[in-house]
Amino acid sequence: MLRRLFRALPDTPRARLLQLRMHTRDAVRSDARFARVDTPHALPQRHAWTQVIHDTPTAEAKRHNLRLAADALQRTRIAPDEVFSFARVVGPPIASRGYRAGRTLVGGEVAASIGGGLCQLSGLLYLASLECGLEILERHPHSLDIYTDATRFAPLGADATVVYGHRDLRFRNTLELPIGFACEVDAGQVTLSLCASHAPARRSIAFIAEPQELHMLVTTVVDGEAILQQCYRTAADA
Repeated sequence: MLRRLFRALPDTPRARLLQLRMHTRDAVRSDARFARVDTPHALPQRHAWTQVIHDTPTAEAKRHNLRLAADALQRTRIAPDEVFSFARVVGPPIASRGYRAGRTLVGGEVAASIGGGLCQLSGLLYLASLECGLEILERHPHSLDIYTDATRFAPLGADATVVYGHRDLRFRNTLELPIGFACEVDAGQVTLSLCASHAPARRSIAFIAEPQELHMLVTTVVDGEAILQQCYRTAADA
């Protein structure tokens, strides 16, 4: 009953309640120092990751949503030992904040929802964190692989789904220098850059996919060592 009433609330009050719950939970469970959105950082760009944005009916909404999130990202400086939270930095992706309806996965099915497309940015941040040796604190893969070789924009296993108030991407800056990120979005691609006073070392990352009877098994390998295995259902099996 309460869940139905909550879902019936307009976006803005629902987002405020989710934000309150998130901050209350963090105050009780964590003593982490979270990076905050402030003025644009002036750190130089050191490493970059680029992914294609395919031309789909929702591509323009996706570009729009990514640019809104990119602005908050550019205004976030992450000091050593601070924690980056995608939810805290980007905030609620709701219509009153300018976000548009884009493609997303809801309950294991492809649907249109406000803020759709932001998972491409969270996936890029996850990939950058892995390569630069940042400590991943929270990350959730998608349960369903909806892409084909022709439509895939990132390796299977390099994703990080975000659902405001429920699923977050969080990592700790374990480097001995402040870092930041910049994101540029154009018609055909999105580029994420890690920014710092000097370039941190990059690790070798591979995602090895093996077909199983009912799913795809993906092993994440860092500098030759397997650190994670995860399963994805394919659209054909969903």
